[in-house]
Amino acid sequence: MDNSDIVYELIVTVVDRGFSERVMDAAKSKGARGGTVLHARGTGSKEAMQFFNITVQQEKDIIIIVAPKDIRSDIMREIAIANSLEGGQGTGITFSLPVDSIVGLRKNSNNAAPAATLTEEADKPTEQSDKTADEENKA
Repeated sequence: MDNSDIVYELIVTVVDRGFSERVMDAAKSKGARGGTVLHARGTGSKEAMQFFNITVQQEKDIIIIVAPKDIRSDIMREIAIANSLEGGQGTGITFSLPVDSIVGLRKNSNNAAPAATLTEEADKPTEQSDKTADEENKA
C-alpha cells in the first residue's frame, strides 16, 4: 500500500497534564470529531523534581486523534498554536502517523469523511488461517 491509499492519520500529542482539553478544543475547531486521552509520566531527567528526597516525574497527557488525512495539517497546526508548541515555548509535541487500515469509525452527517473499512490487505486471510479453516472443515 502506498501513501496515496491512506485516508486517515493518527495524530499524537503529548503535553503536560491538564492541557488535554485545550488540545481537544483546538483539534475540534479544525474538524476533529473526538480523541482519547491517556495519562502518562515523563522520564526525562530535566523534568524530575525533588520533594522530601522523593523524585517526582512530570505527569503528561497523551491525546490520540484519528482524523481524515486532508485535515490533519490544519488540526496539528491549530494544536501547536493553541498550546505554544512551536518556537520551543511549549512543553509538548505533536506528530502524525499514517493509518493503513481501520475498523469501527462511523460516518457522521457533519463530517464528509467516508465510513472506515478494512483495506484489501487486511481483508485477505493469512496462510495460517487458511490452513486452520481447512483443517476444521476436514474434522
